[in-house]
Amino acid sequence: MAAGKDVHGQLGRVSSAFNAEISGRLYSCGTYQRSPAGNGPHALQYTATEDWTLVKRGSEPLSELGRNVVQTLDAAGWNLRSAPTPNPAHPAAATYAGQHDGLNMEVLETNDNPGLGALVTVFINGKCFDAGSSSASVTFMTGYDQDIREPRPAAASGAS
Repeated sequence: MAAGKDVHGQLGRVSSAFNAEISGRLYSCGTYQRSPAGNGPHALQYTATEDWTLVKRGSEPLSELGRNVVQTLDAAGWNLRSAPTPNPAHPAAATYAGQHDGLNMEVLETNDNPGLGALVTVFINGKCFDAGSSSASVTFMTGYDQDIREPRPAAASGAS
């Protein structure tokens, strides 16, 4: 999550962009990464996600917002390059991938996102790791737009 906070601070310099939150969770290895290392039946990775939109909807084209985000991240050392869309069923207008400090990043530009308009989503992927048999007890996403329920602790029994 520290890398997500760093990226959030870096992208805060893009005056036309706005982001309200950074989210992060465990995913099955490779959910948001093209060629993950360490695949296996119990491989997991932590991914932080940020959605950046325009402060004022329609104030600039998606391509300009995306260019500003990519240039800012490149200046921070991410070395982003054009890449094929990771989800052909919902293709992005443009996709970029890069690495920095042992982490992987993907940047997706999407237009006409309901309620948001132009949107640039940043995925920061940690290294895959083998969680062993404990991975079965972790609730994680295995694909795009998958609705999951987080486990809730059982209600505490009343003391007598």
